[in-house]
This record gives sequence, structure tokens and C-alpha cells, in this order.
Amino acid sequence: MKIKACTFLAIMSMGTAAVAGAFSLAAEKSLQISFGGTTLVLEEEMDLTPALPPGAVPEAPPPPSMSLLRNPQTNISDLGGNRRVYNVHGETDGVKYRREVSAAADGSEVELAFMAHCPAYQDHLTGSTIRYRLRLPLAAFEGCTYTALYGRSSELKEVSGTVVASSGRIANAPIRQIAFSGQGRQLVIDCNPKGVNAHGDYPPNAVVGVWDLIVESDCLVLSRTYTPLFFGGMVAGHLVFYEGTHEDFTRRHATDSYRYFSEMLPDRQFVFGARKFGKQYTDAGVNVFSPEKGFGWLVTEGLRVSTHRPQGALYSAVRGSGEASFRMTGLRSGVHIITIVTGVGLEGAGPFSVSCNGRVVASNLSIAPLTVQTLSFPVWLESGEARFTFAGNWAVSTLNDQLLQTSYEDYSFRRGFWRHTGLPEPSVMFSSASYAKAPEFAVSVSKYPLPEPGQEAAAPLKSWDFPTSHAVFKPGEDWRGRANIGSLGPSNNGTFSEFNTPELIARRIQELKADNLNVILTNGMLSRHTYPTHLQRAEQNLADFVRAGHPHGIKFVDHQDHSLLWDMDSGFRVLVANMPYLQQTVDGQLTARGFCPSNSQYFVKFADTIAAHVQATGIDGIMIDEVSFHGLKFCGCADCRQTFTAESGWQLPADECSPDLFNKESALWRAWLRWRQKRLGDFWYHLKERIRTFKPDFVIMGYSTHYGMTSTYGSLSQGGALEQSTRGWDFVGTEIMTRNIYANYRALMTLRQAKGQFQHSADLPVFGLVYTSGFNWDLMYFGWALNNMLGQTTWEMTGRYCPPDKSNYRLFTANNGNMAMREAEPVTSVAMLFSNQSRDWPRGVAYPPDVLGMSQLLNLKHIPHVFINETGLKQDILKKYKVLFVCNAMSLSDANLAAIREFAQQGGTVYLSNRIGASNENGDLRSSWPFADLFPLERIDKPSPAVKMYAGPTFAETLELAKPISGVVCRATAEIAAPVRVLWEYEGPSGARFPAVLEVPLGAGRVVYSPLLLGVPANATEIAVGREFTFERQLDAEEIAHRVLAEVLGKETTPWVPVTVPEDVLTNIFRDRGETVVHFLNATGSRMAPGQTVSASPPDEPFPALEKDLRFVMRLPSLQRAYAVSPDFAGQVELKTRQVELGAYEIVLPADRLKIYTLVRIR
Repeated sequence: MKIKACTFLAIMSMGTAAVAGAFSLAAEKSLQISFGGTTLVLEEEMDLTPALPPGAVPEAPPPPSMSLLRNPQTNISDLGGNRRVYNVHGETDGVKYRREVSAAADGSEVELAFMAHCPAYQDHLTGSTIRYRLRLPLAAFEGCTYTALYGRSSELKEVSGTVVASSGRIANAPIRQIAFSGQGRQLVIDCNPKGVNAHGDYPPNAVVGVWDLIVESDCLVLSRTYTPLFFGGMVAGHLVFYEGTHEDFTRRHATDSYRYFSEMLPDRQFVFGARKFGKQYTDAGVNVFSPEKGFGWLVTEGLRVSTHRPQGALYSAVRGSGEASFRMTGLRSGVHIITIVTGVGLEGAGPFSVSCNGRVVASNLSIAPLTVQTLSFPVWLESGEARFTFAGNWAVSTLNDQLLQTSYEDYSFRRGFWRHTGLPEPSVMFSSASYAKAPEFAVSVSKYPLPEPGQEAAAPLKSWDFPTSHAVFKPGEDWRGRANIGSLGPSNNGTFSEFNTPELIARRIQELKADNLNVILTNGMLSRHTYPTHLQRAEQNLADFVRAGHPHGIKFVDHQDHSLLWDMDSGFRVLVANMPYLQQTVDGQLTARGFCPSNSQYFVKFADTIAAHVQATGIDGIMIDEVSFHGLKFCGCADCRQTFTAESGWQLPADECSPDLFNKESALWRAWLRWRQKRLGDFWYHLKERIRTFKPDFVIMGYSTHYGMTSTYGSLSQGGALEQSTRGWDFVGTEIMTRNIYANYRALMTLRQAKGQFQHSADLPVFGLVYTSGFNWDLMYFGWALNNMLGQTTWEMTGRYCPPDKSNYRLFTANNGNMAMREAEPVTSVAMLFSNQSRDWPRGVAYPPDVLGMSQLLNLKHIPHVFINETGLKQDILKKYKVLFVCNAMSLSDANLAAIREFAQQGGTVYLSNRIGASNENGDLRSSWPFADLFPLERIDKPSPAVKMYAGPTFAETLELAKPISGVVCRATAEIAAPVRVLWEYEGPSGARFPAVLEVPLGAGRVVYSPLLLGVPANATEIAVGREFTFERQLDAEEIAHRVLAEVLGKETTPWVPVTVPEDVLTNIFRDRGETVVHFLNATGSRMAPGQTVSASPPDEPFPALEKDLRFVMRLPSLQRAYAVSPDFAGQVELKTRQVELGAYEIVLPADRLKIYTLVRIR
């Protein structure tokens, strides 16, 4: 049943008629919105469409919808004479709902809010669709031009057009705002009135700011939908209709882009007194107020300029004795963050006070000579102007204005989601009680010494220690290796109210246990600190789960965020109440929307909070996201600056024009970036030490993407270098972003192996988060298997169960054939160095492609290998291996180089390439090549690609290359003679020939060097779903590289011979509980070609049957038995074996015993 609009016309202004062009509202029994006499909204619908019945084909017509508004309760209230507010609310078919609509008293706008919530375990709701719709008459919009905004909050996109009957879906995507022009009116529908101040675009349990707008028949239909899963959830939205244009977006919204790690861009920045200053500033000096410019001093008498140094905003100031006011006009209405920075030279300042619009912000301020003071405070500015009054012996260098939130975007400071606070609310989230208390507006005052320009790095740079702290388990109690990691169901938007009774908790525990999910990440309300009124409730629910789950062997790891102060629930309230602890830019002290992870005062508060949380809940571990700096500009707060100086002996420049800032060629800037990495490592170390005092086996989990491992985005931009984070992490993971691991298996296997550097260097277990689009079971299985075959565990967003016709890999455990992950050891004699230092300080070319490509080449030939990092360059680890690849590792310490040489001295083979050792671990260039004593070569940092290769004893064999192989210039400084041997030569574009591969003995071992990047042509990269697959094999370059690898590896470095194992059957070998375990993973159905788009689904036949049995020869002293186990069949299948020579046995895995993933266990 659908409720039709009635003709009731709401009174818009008490006692007066609505003005021409104003909005009018009819909503006593149903909803109608008009503008200037034209109906804009005909009716509303809130429907429930049941899920398709089991067994129905996807294209089957949906079942008929049922209205949820069948018997609503209504309420009409006048709020202070400003608005008449109409509410309908109730509960139908288990769905609680509410819709509120109101119009401004002057008819300038209409606001609509709706919310619907369904509880967990409602079978008739699971898989159904809840849809809220408004029907707008097409006739009122036909022929109107429009401009719409759509896209994620990080990047809004714009589209324009004209509304016609055939328009279909406007923007072909959900929209955030649309502005119409035509038929004598200009109208805006803002679907995201709260603004793009958070990533709140994912239901459930968020106010989603994107709506569908579709032309259907004679209507425009504006809608939001939600399809509940078993855990239920809430859908909510806001709309504001107002008269205006597309350009009004900037008046009503603070920003058009929000990213996790981003600056809060300033509206205005003024500098006072400096002669030379950064381009971000406008010179205000001692200028009198100008209405045209919108800024200036009201009275300039008595103002003077004091200059300590001619350059830099903070090295000069305008001063006064008495009282003076600086005025700004033309401000947007909202909550502003004002930052006033004063740098003084030999003449101090104070005491003085600062007022804003007549209210004293700070008093009794004093600044000692050669000191910088930062005063930062939040303030409502709604009149369009601000007047800052300085009184006393004052000084000011810069004044900065950042708009946190406009008045139009306020749904948390002065009000909440609902205007009427006394009616039933469908969900615990966004409750009116959360916003009832007036927010605290804190003021921050901090100081640090003013550096002498050019002398910041005059002292010797101090060295640093990197202590570690890790979980200590009693024998047999380390659960990480057997972890099947799942979740309670909801994602980061969970509310801890889904399973809120003992019965619901018990049911969920039983489901998790039946699915063999024994580690649960409780990842609701990710930015837990921005939900202050929900903390006690969430903590209690979590404690209840822990008590119920522990007897069943389930461990609980709470998933939270550290730094984000986005507009999620009360995020901005928390921000303005914690001004002293926020990150600040290094070139102006501007505030960021995030806590500083280095701030020593805040760390104590945070660590105490986490420790109390652990004790109150009994959780077994925690995973804390976004412990990071919000970009290269952060953090320049006083605490960071002074701690950097104390720990390094150097100072971060305070001059925004300093050539050292943001300059990777500056030793000072590189030291600063390295210190930031260290500081985050200290965070994890000290947090772990804090918790170990009462729970020594507590586990800290952490993860990044593969990009976060291979690029400097995480390590330098955010300071989150994994090798530092793992000083306190106990379980290291990856958010595998592609969503289709199968299509990317070549790249992904190597990337997963590279993440294994922490397994093999620091004995830290590794996990991978397997994402798929639409929870495709085949892709989930393949992702789990890829992790498993590398000795890594898997985290899945759970709530999806194994289809009846599929193999349930979750039940494949160490008890029925799988490996015991923490006990199993890789069977390999080959290690590859992943140099995190070289990732951060590359020279000439990017670091990762060569080493990752070489790994992919080894995988093609089924040569087992592991990755280590600089931590693993010590003899107790290196002694496990016979060959060490150090591919293009440009930045290595003297100790690293010594360990590499010692490995060769002890009998190992070392492969070096390209710009190896060009700089030290800090990125400082070395004056000479560190291997010049071994190879009579002069290496010049210029590219020298190979267009031809020459092989054979006399280099008579010529190999043409379709595409050049990159290299670096290496010229012989003397005749190359014994003991050095040239194994290959190459020809450059000019026709000149150079050594391509050289070998020299060193002690009991040898060193091989190539100036070429032989791995680069073989390096496939991870491509996300929906993007173009770009990798194209260069078989000629691969063949050359394979031949070189054969010479490097020799014949005795691999434990097996894969006689008939195809390239696209992935393999690996472990030793587990007295047996050798050979893994086989079928990727033969993945046939991505250059130019194809990576699909969200696997091929129709993802795992085709193999054409031949898999025959392989194992090098073993003896063989008693070989058998196959798999998630794809039950029990153990005996395999045929035969001895082919002394210490070598052939084993046959029948083709039909490798469907997807099989382990061959050999005793």
C-alpha cells in the first residue's frame, strides 16, 4: 500500500503567509513539498522488497514490495517558533523507522531526514531491500539544466545536462547534490548536507550522503536503499531543498574533498612583518583595514615591525604596547580553527591577551626570546567577520583561518540527526542524547625554540636504538599460527548493538565456531574515540562476547583507529575538545583533523585508555589503524619538534622558505623523515610495554596494503614504515586491495612472499585480508590458499558461508592435513632481500621492480625462496640459505654490506644488481662504489639499457631483445681478468658493449653482479578490479634472466625438480611435523591479457582440469610414504612413488587430485 499525498498546506511562518518563491510543506498525513506554488515532491515511499526465494534465478522478477508506512504514528511540533516539524515513526515487519521533515520559518529551505533499522537474525529481512523514495513530478523539471556532484568523498566529480524523459539515471551514479535551473527557478537538492568531512558512504549504520536520482515514467525518483544481512543494521539519510545554484556548494560546505590523510586547507593566512615569506601567506603587515581587501588593522598607531632575520614568517612580527584589533570580513559561517603564531627574536613578548569578537581566548601570554608560540582555538564565526584584539606587550607573526565546518553542515555541535529530540529513534546510533551536552572548545598554547636559520643541522646527528617488544606465550598457547580470522559480521560501521542479548551472542558464537573462525576482529565504530557516548555500551558488549567466546577457544582482537578526527558521530566535537594534541603542519603550524601519534602527553592518555579497555574487556589483542602522520607536512607541533631535537641533535626548520623542507636531497629532511618512522616505532614499542605489564601474551596486530609495503606512501608520507611498526606488532598483515587475487596471481604470490620478510627476519606470523567483490567463494578460496601455501593465515570479512557445491576451505586445519603454521619451516636455500631502506631512498630508478620481478621469475620455475629484510641480515638467519639476492638495493648501511660480504665469505652465493649500495641507510650518497674492490668497474649513475645480449664462453651467441632491459653505466677501470669472470655481455643503443654479468670468488663463496635490471621486464603489478590489466610478458627477456638465474643458483640449491608442473600451477615447499609438504595451487584458468579489464568475478570455469599428472622429483634421504590432502576431497590419497637415483624420488600427483588446492605430504 502506498500513501498518496494530501492537499494539506503547512503553515511556514507562524502568523504570516509564505513569501513568493518560498518552500511550502504538506506533511500531516503524507508528504508533499512545493516551491513557489509548484509541487516538487509528490509523495514518499518506504518499502520492503523481500529477497528472491531460494533457488530463484537472478533475473527472476522481484517479489512485490510492502509499504513500511502502513500504520505510522505522527507528531507535529513547533520548535521555538522557527520551524514546524513533522514526524512519522513506528515499526512494521520488524523494521523500526522514522521520517522527519521541516521547513525554515521564512520558507528558505526544507530539510528531510529518515532512518530505518532492522535487528539481527530476522530471516524475512535478511537479503530483502529497504528503500526510501521521493517521487518528484518530471513536468516540474523537464527542460531544466542541471549540475550534479557525485563520487567518493575523496574526489567529487561534476556532471551537467538537461532533464528529459529519457535521462535515465542522473550521473549514472549516486549523487551528492544536484542544482536545477529552468522554468523560472533555481533549486538545489543537497543529498549530503553534512558535507564530505568523513568517509561515510558505506551502509549500514552511517548517514550516507549519496542518493540515486532516476527518471522513471513521469517522475524523478530520489532514493536510498539498504539490503540487510543477518546482522541487520540501519539506513539513514538527510536531504535539504533550497533555492540556489551549484555555486552555493562552497558557501554551504567547508570542503569538496576529504581523505584520511589530508590537510585542512586554510581559508586565509596572513603574515605580519616578514620581508620574505612563503607563498601561502598574504602580507597584512601594519596595513589599515580595507573593505575591498577584507582585512587589516582598525588602528595602526603604535604598531611596529620587529625583525630577527629577513626570511621566514616566524622571524618577524608586528608588535604593540597596549591594545590593537585586526579585522577580517567575508568569512563563511561556521566553526573556524584560528591559529596565531608568534616568533620572537632577542626581544621577548608579554604579558598579553588575545580576544576574538570580544571574548578573551587566552590571557597572561608570555614569550621568551628566541621562541615560537602557537595559539590555536576553535570558534563559531557566523556574522561574516572576526575581530582579533591583542592587549598588553604583544606580538604576532602569522594569523591563519581554517574552516572546520559550516553552519549548514552542523549535525553534531548544536543539534543532532533529529530536530525533535523527544520522539522514538530507530537506532542507538545518532541518538539525540549524544549531542545534548554542549561541546567543549579547548584552547592550545605551545612553544618551541626558534632555530637559527642554516644552523639546524650543525651538531652531530645522534644515532638511535630500536628496541622491540613482543608477545610471550606459554607453551602451546600461541594461537596466531592457527588463526582463521573473521568478524562478528558488520564492517567498520558496526555498532556493538547487533548482538545485544546473551541469546544473540551465544548464537553468533556457535556460528563462528561451526565455521572454524577462531579469531574475531571486532571492528565496529572504527574511530572509537569519535563515539564518546557509545564507549561504555560498546565495551560492555565486547566483554560479553569475550566471556562467551573464550570457553569455545575463540580469541578476540579489537579493531580501532588512533588518529582520525573526521565528522563521524561526534568526531568534530572530540577535535575541538583536544586542540593541544592535534597534528600541525611543519610550514605554518596549521591544525589537522587528527591526533598526533608522537605527542607525548596524548600518548600517555591513549595508552592508559587502551590498557583500561584491555582489562575491562579481556580481549586477546588489538589492531589500531591510522597510527600515522597525515602527510609529509606533519607533524610540526612543538612536541614533535622538541623531541626530534632531543633525540637527533638537529632542529626542524621554522622558516617555511627553508631549502631543507620537503627536500629529499637534504640530509636534515631525510633525518626528519627517518625520525618520524622511528617515532611511530616507539609508539608501538611503548604501547606494547605498557600492556605487557599485566598481559604478556597480548597481541598487537597491524597491516598495510602491498602498496604501503612497496612505496613510500606509507613509510615516508605517513611515517608508517613496517620495519618500525613491527617493533611492537606481533601479527603482520596485508589488506589485499585488488578484489581479484586470481586475476593477479603472478604479482600477488610474489607480494605475499615479500610480506613474508617479517616471518623470516623477525619470526612474526603474517596474515592477508582477502577481499572480493560480492563475496565470490572461488576467489575467496584462492586467496586463502595463496596465503596458506606461504605459511600465512587469512582474515575475511565474514558472514558468508560455504555454498553447498563448493569446498569449505575453512574446515581444512592442521588436524586433517593442513600445516601447523607456527611450526612449519620453508624448505629453501634461496633468500631475497627486500630492502626497506632502498624503497625509501632510491637513486635513479624505483627500487621494488627488480627484486619483485626476480621473485616472479623464480616462481615461474618453481624455485622456492623467501624474503628477508635488513633485520634478517645477520648470520644466524643467513646461515639457513645458500643464495642471497640483493637486487638493486641502493641504500644499505655499512653493517648491511658487511653482513652480505660475510655471507659470501662463509660459502654463500650473492647476486647484486644495478645501483647496489649507492648510498647508506640514511640515503646519503657514498663517494665510491662499495664493491669496487671486487669488480674493476666504475659505476656512473646514468642509464645504459641493453638492446642485445651476448652469451657463451666467447660471447658468440647473440640474443636480440624486442624491448631494451634497463641498466646503469659500468665501465671497466682495468682489464677484467681472473679471478673476475664476465659471464654475459650486453650492447647498448650506441653499439658499445659492456659486461652484463660478472662473477668473482669471495672467501668460500662468490659474488655475482649485473648492472642490468633483469627482473624489471618480468614484474607484473597488482591491478584492482575495474582497471586495465597492463602486464605483457617479454619472453625473450625472461629467457635471458632464467639462464642467468640458472648460473647463479647452480644445480644443488633447489630441493626438487618439477618435471611436469605447469608455470601456472603455483607451488611451495615446507617441512611440517616430520613431513615434507609440497603445495599445489591451480591458477591455470587465469588468463589475463594486456588491455583486459580485471573482472570482479573469476572465469566461468575458474579451475579447469589439468591435462597431465603432476610428476616431480624430491631430493630426500629416504621416502616412506607420499599422500595427498585437500579441502577438495576427504581423507588421504596415497600417491605413486619411485626412486630414480640415490636420494631422489619421483612422486606422481594425479591430475584429478588437483582441483583447486592440494598438499602432497611426504614422510
